[in-house]
Amino acid sequence: MGMHHTLVMEGHTQIPVPEYVARPEKMMGPIPAVKSVLLRNYRNFSGRASRSELWWFYLMNMIAQSVIMLLLWEVFWLIIGTDAANEFFGGLSMEVETLAFNVLLGFGLILLIAPLAVLLPSLAVSVRRLHDTGRSGWWMLLGLIPLVNCCGGIVLLVFLVMDGDAHVNAYGDVPTNVVE
Repeated sequence: MGMHHTLVMEGHTQIPVPEYVARPEKMMGPIPAVKSVLLRNYRNFSGRASRSELWWFYLMNMIAQSVIMLLLWEVFWLIIGTDAANEFFGGLSMEVETLAFNVLLGFGLILLIAPLAVLLPSLAVSVRRLHDTGRSGWWMLLGLIPLVNCCGGIVLLVFLVMDGDAHVNAYGDVPTNVVE
């Protein structure tokens, strides 16, 4: 962790003053953000994450899941949803039709498993992002409280968008935006 300086005033108690460390000059890009979250910090709930790391990861995650969903949608309508497909399958055996449904089931399972696979890293990067703003990761629970979650979601969004502390805080050093 970084160094702390001590402010000493005559006749008063000593107050630790955190060392100022400049925020990273460069924003983390999309590929380094995904590498950082999925490979290096998959289940790391300690430390800090920059805004660019969180938002690039979220964006890339949404794009990947959207592509999977679109592929599933296209394959579904290609195989099942057209009159030509129905006529085509009408002349084929049950084995081929079963194969088509198995392919769709496989894509559907991928669509269900993909969000579960990134749930833990998504929570971890969000908690580390809250740490960067000097807040506890327990703030994430605000979105789970019934009837409060809409307002809690807005509060969390504001916290996640805020600039992080420009100094060493209780959760660690300022993020470097460098994937090692």
